[in-house]
Amino acid sequence: MQQRGYTLVSQQIRDKIAQYELHTDATTIKLDDKGHFVDKNLEARIQPAGYDLTLSTELYILDAETAGIFRPTKETTVKEAIFQLPASQRQQINIDKDKGFEIRKGFFYLIRLVEKIRMSENEDAESSPKSTFGRLFLDTRMIADYNPCFNKIKSCYKKDKPLELWLLVHPQAFNTTIYPGISLNQLRFFEGIGAQLTPTELLYEFKQNPLLYHRNDDGNLQPATLDEHIITDGGLQIHLDALGRHTHSIVGLKTKHTPASVDTKKLKGHYAEEYHRAVFKEKPLIEPDQAYLLFSKECIRVPPHLCGQLKSRSDIGLNAKLHDAGFFDNGFFADCVFEIQSNEQVSTNFYHGMPIGVMDFFRTIMTPDKIYGTTIGSNYQGQVGSKVAKYFTDFDFKKAREEYTVS
Repeated sequence: MQQRGYTLVSQQIRDKIAQYELHTDATTIKLDDKGHFVDKNLEARIQPAGYDLTLSTELYILDAETAGIFRPTKETTVKEAIFQLPASQRQQINIDKDKGFEIRKGFFYLIRLVEKIRMSENEDAESSPKSTFGRLFLDTRMIADYNPCFNKIKSCYKKDKPLELWLLVHPQAFNTTIYPGISLNQLRFFEGIGAQLTPTELLYEFKQNPLLYHRNDDGNLQPATLDEHIITDGGLQIHLDALGRHTHSIVGLKTKHTPASVDTKKLKGHYAEEYHRAVFKEKPLIEPDQAYLLFSKECIRVPPHLCGQLKSRSDIGLNAKLHDAGFFDNGFFADCVFEIQSNEQVSTNFYHGMPIGVMDFFRTIMTPDKIYGTTIGSNYQGQVGSKVAKYFTDFDFKKAREEYTVS
């Protein structure tokens, strides 16, 4: 009987780097007495259950209107596929390390990543956007040499050879200034088959470690009971908050159309209200072709020995893309923020407790030596309501409520 699959954690990811299965730009891969990389930049990329991939300076502006979406193939490298395009459809840019480069809403960009990966037998890898860039509604899809899939690298296509990694980026809400060395996405690694918990395993896990909590009116958390939730499609059903009891009755944020750029060198450097407007509980409305940050009725708690992922699409409550970044590291404990773009043809009202999505959980074979939270610089631990990306000031829910007038 084949061993059940599992997700690799921080210690195992360091091993892959030390064994040159994941090639980085680090000049040294020495470890300190804690087993962490001496190179602080390299160590900062190691997450509880993933590795933060980094942008190189090589970028192509693609003419998607003429050529369509750039697609990977299993016959060629990505670079070979790029140069099969007519020169008029692929403008090359070198991203300046100091000035950066502004990627603009509606355009498509292909950016080479610094890292390369060498796949082994029975190993897969999967890309997820970083939470911050999901909240900026940057649609990112990773492509690897000889792999015909977006966001997935399968060992069956090409083993034992370093593969270049690229990122297809499509800004959907904000113009964004990016720089070499920043991380828009993370890579997760799987060994074997079937790392996701089965419904039976998930039921057992829920009974041992409550995965979902509810906030009382006073803000205190109480474990959810299993009869309040449904195990469906292999995961836990999650619901929308439409009361905003702890965010001054604001139940979400809607992105504004703005020519302003989000500069990724400026943490907390942009006034959140210039880029977002409040969604009030009096008008809980999702409109087509708009981007929203909504949040869950539940508070999600991922145990240290598991990681989780919100399914990217669902129609159980709304036909919509639910997130650009739905991965939850080991130790995450906070509200779930949905990055929603509706596929409905008309505006849709939502209500408190409306089913919205399904969250899957994945096993590991050891507890990571890094746990999600402030001790490793995580930005969204303990978030309440629709928290904006780290490049914005905190949205002032109280002020927005005071200024609200019924129309």
